[in-house]
Amino acid sequence: KLSHNVAKDLDYNKDYINLGTLIVTTAAGASGKTTVTVAGNASANKLRYKLAGAPLSVESGEKLDASWTAMTSGAAVAAATGNVITVVEIDSAGKAVKLGSATCTAGA
Repeated sequence: KLSHNVAKDLDYNKDYINLGTLIVTTAAGASGKTTVTVAGNASANKLRYKLAGAPLSVESGEKLDASWTAMTSGAAVAAATGNVITVVEIDSAGKAVKLGSATCTAGA
């Protein structure tokens, strides 16, 4: 028997269909640090970041592992100039809802 209730039959949560966008900016901070400012996030949610050589990919609704570090907007992060910081907003369930990235500029 063919079901016509496709939306009912699929196992998904409508809250995690589309990953939103965070606006991430960086500025030189103290020596070896960059100040990271994040806009577009909900105050009730938390931010996590990871540094790499390029922006990282995260799926909507993905649970982040322990390699992601907690942060707040305006935080000073130890990073070399040229590193890319990827910031993810997670909801109360610990699942990704928004993503953004920027290239770091470290203070001299």
